[in-house]
Amino acid sequence: MRTRLGLVIAFIAALSVLACSGPAATPVAATPTPAAPTPVPATPTPAAPTPNPDAVLVPDSPLTATLSNIYKLNVTSRDPLEIAPEAGYQGDDAHFFPNEADVWWYQHDGMFVALFFGSSVMAGPLCPGTSIQQGDQFLYVTNSAADDGACDHYPFPAAQLAPPPVGATRCGELMILYQSAIPVEGPTGDLQAGALWGALETYEGDVVYGLTAPTDITVDAPELDPTADAYTFTPGSQLEEILAPDETSVACA
Repeated sequence: MRTRLGLVIAFIAALSVLACSGPAATPVAATPTPAAPTPVPATPTPAAPTPNPDAVLVPDSPLTATLSNIYKLNVTSRDPLEIAPEAGYQGDDAHFFPNEADVWWYQHDGMFVALFFGSSVMAGPLCPGTSIQQGDQFLYVTNSAADDGACDHYPFPAAQLAPPPVGATRCGELMILYQSAIPVEGPTGDLQAGALWGALETYEGDVVYGLTAPTDITVDAPELDPTADAYTFTPGSQLEEILAPDETSVACA
């Protein structure tokens, strides 16, 4: 009897264990840890260009002009007074268009100095020139080669080709300095009266292509030595447009 009672009790205990244990737990998958982001290398900051300590600072000038007058001359006579520009000529891709360059005026050793600068037309070959207009006369007319051979086909009197120290000096591709033969002072010792003309010219046989403009002389021009080896510009000056991003100055040939 005791044995049978013991079996009953053991059977009841087993059922209680099964009821309490419930169904087996479903295993939960572990959440993967996200991979650390790959570090992006920092973009190096370009080094600032090193200034040239020997470069001469070019001040802005109050005497300026944009070269807006364009001309094409068919030179059938060596007398400039008999040469008329081709009517209706508006420029072409092989030579010039209006407003592609500027001229700023300075002085040095009592003479006017022209600084030409601008777009790719400045790359040449060019035979620039300067003069002063007083009334209906053009005085102190000179031209000078900024590039080798640029004045070889100069169609006007050879006496107008400037002897040193008058003449052109190329400074990089987009700037030319020109020591003119024009005195700053007139015969009475006062500032010259009239209009300064700066011109960029190139020649093909007896055809002259040019770009020019006048600048009225209203005030003294600032000083600038046109014989320096390199030039730098006032921050924010229009002249800075001719500098490449890695340049702080232009070197002269």
